[in-house]
Amino acid sequence: MSFFLKILSEENRLRLLKELSKKENCVCDLVKSTKLSQSLISHHIADLKDFGLIKGREVGPRTYYSLTRKGQKVVQILGEVEV
Repeated sequence: MSFFLKILSEENRLRLLKELSKKENCVCDLVKSTKLSQSLISHHIADLKDFGLIKGREVGPRTYYSLTRKGQKVVQILGEVEV
């Protein structure tokens, strides 16, 4: 339960999860789509990786992030309870 509360406690993490549920993105694409700073996105990406909700795939100098199965389930649950 505290796991979900920690995720829900930060709106920007939720925004990133929703963006990543649409498609795989690099930080530079997430900056454009969310209008958040690169440093803030990188901070939340690290948290989401630590939670096991996203994974990274390196392509040249960039890392592309996508949801893990656990992340997909969390996004699905959040979508069901969203008002």
